[in-house]
Amino acid sequence: MHPGYKLEHFRNVGWPEEWVTVIKDLIRDEWEKNYKPKPAAPAPAPSDPLPASRNLRRMFSGATATATAGADDPLDVYLKSPVVPQVTDPLEYWNARLASPSDAPLAQFALDFLSVPGKPSCAHHLMLAFTDIFVATSTDVKCAFSRGRLTISCLRHSLADASTRANTVLGSWARIPNLVSETDLTKNIGKS
Repeated sequence: MHPGYKLEHFRNVGWPEEWVTVIKDLIRDEWEKNYKPKPAAPAPAPSDPLPASRNLRRMFSGATATATAGADDPLDVYLKSPVVPQVTDPLEYWNARLASPSDAPLAQFALDFLSVPGKPSCAHHLMLAFTDIFVATSTDVKCAFSRGRLTISCLRHSLADASTRANTVLGSWARIPNLVSETDLTKNIGKS
């Protein structure tokens, strides 16, 4: 969802086209299930006492539905548009689009994916000066479940889900150097 790379990045680094298709399908599924705006319900037709006008209305009722059905999906428009190489901060790019009602759903979709905390990959350590490669998440799934199991023991099973989630997330973020300064963390923990 980085406008400076889009799906072209995967092609440029040599991924097979079938892998790029899988990525595109995954993006599309997530977009359609959780972010794509639902179509507005058609307005009910006003009742008309004249039978002839009802026949005309019935005859032309498909015209408005056909005109609106041709509207392009925002994700398709974005993916088909050219890469924008001058975008250096994708979060800033998408935050600027949140104010536009037509761009807001796609902007929120992109921000949710781009905001996942990342950790440098092995390649990042090898090529530190040349590239920024980040793994999509900082939480190893097995580690997260293990931490959750330690948090929710048989003695502490009535913790709220928000407390459990916060503990798991903060625990995983704590291993990322300089993500949150220790001073800020202790200051904020003291407030609660």
